Amino acid sequence: MTPKKRSKGFPYRFWTIILIGAIAGVLYYDINQHGSWPKSRTFNCLKDFGVIQYYHKALHRTSDGLYWLHLRVNEQIPGYYETVSEHVAPYGQLAKELSVIVCNLLKNFKDAIIKKYPDVLASIEAYAPGLVEHSQEALRNAWSASVFYAHRSVDYLKTEVFVGQLAPENMQRVVFEAFNNTQHKAAEYYSWIYEKVQSSIK
Repeated sequence: MTPKKRSKGFPYRFWTIILIGAIAGVLYYDINQHGSWPKSRTFNCLKDFGVIQYYHKALHRTSDGLYWLHLRVNEQIPGYYETVSEHVAPYGQLAKELSVIVCNLLKNFKDAIIKKYPDVLASIEAYAPGLVEHSQEALRNAWSASVFYAHRSVDYLKTEVFVGQLAPENMQRVVFEAFNNTQHKAAEYYSWIYEKVQSSIK
């Protein structure tokens, strides 16, 4: 039997991990450079597009919806919260202990990197003098260029693309209307299901 050849497609998973790592690195550098998340360029960019405002409103609506659902379920099934909490408590404790272990591992990893960092730099400088300095300069230039083009792109999108019907305020209005309609329909479906259950019980 001839062995089957494995088809090698595009490594989406690998590049997704690389992309997530790059985004996390850029965010970390941005926040580190400006001192805090609200002062970072990323936060201000998201704020200009209304993403932060919509996020807070969506979070508020979601919390209201969950509270409403909690009240309704508690009316139909008294004491469900205590029962669920009793069954979930061991898993919560396990998750807490695992998070402590992961945090300790990350802290040890960070401490090891900080401890070995000067030795690694000294070794690189000994084998390739000036490489570290040139690499840092190249990274700074690449970051400055990416920030410059990101701002140019944002300005272009604001003035040429997101205008008229695609303006941020219009898009927010459409999204909020869709969210309100969805919430209204969910309440209608809940009432309809409740009536059906009550009629079947009778």
